[in-house]
Amino acid sequence: MVTKVDEACEILRSLPLERQEELADIILSVSEEHSHYSAARIALIDASRAQAKAGEFVSEDDLEAMTVRFRG
Repeated sequence: MVTKVDEACEILRSLPLERQEELADIILSVSEEHSHYSAARIALIDASRAQAKAGEFVSEDDLEAMTVRFRG
């Protein structure tokens, strides 16, 4: 079975070297940014991404209520 990572690597390797280096820099940058997160924090980020992908966003009313609450 081919994973998304395998597929992405195959595509990456087919690109010109300069583009490969640019994308590798992006991947490494993202990896470094997340290396200091705890497993619990990463789980929260993953859950948030899943909610966004599913179209589950906060309602306008809830957002307004939260804004009012934190403004004081």
